[in-house]
Amino acid sequence: AGRAAGAAVDPSSDIHGSAGYRKELTAVLVRRALAEAVGGDGDGGGRDGGHGG
Repeated sequence: AGRAAGAAVDPSSDIHGSAGYRKELTAVLVRRALAEAVGGDGDGGGRDGGHGG
């Protein structure tokens, strides 16, 4: 689902990030959100290292 979301978006580049970066970010965020929604902890790459709070 994350890869599908990343492939489906068509972001523009600007000074804050390239289009490629934004596509990858979309895929990662969708993957993490879905994992959290089903009770997982995503890929553990959050600010807290996936350890909650």
